[in-house]
Amino acid sequence: MEREPEEPEESEGEQKEGISVRVGQRTIRLAWSEVAWVEIAADRLLRITTTTGEHHLLPGALKDLDVAASQHGLMRINKAITVAISQIKQLRRRSNGYFAYLAYGAGTAELPVSRRKAPELKRLLKARGVLETRWDFIATER
Repeated sequence: MEREPEEPEESEGEQKEGISVRVGQRTIRLAWSEVAWVEIAADRLLRITTTTGEHHLLPGALKDLDVAASQHGLMRINKAITVAISQIKQLRRRSNGYFAYLAYGAGTAELPVSRRKAPELKRLLKARGVLETRWDFIATER
């Protein structure tokens, strides 16, 4: 059985300007400013959500993007998610931990923040003027 050749992973230098992703038969480059967050989708597969709400799959590990991402305003907020700090509209503390609330494209997202990363994220958001709020409630359906 013949395997399809894998696309070579980008070097750190190639990631400085953005991330290359496959869209159909083409490869496009997403600028770092277009990335809302990156999360682990499966083993060695990442799911990129853009600021316009598009989703792209990218082979690789999250740690491979850490250096380039941090230089462009993204931060790892837990072991599975790296988020663009500029996309976080609010940091909320609930009884079960911290959550970053994002607004992107036509949607919103609630992403969990690890206890270890929360102090650094709070400091960065405070510098941007984003306030932390406490929301302890149980949502009920109507």
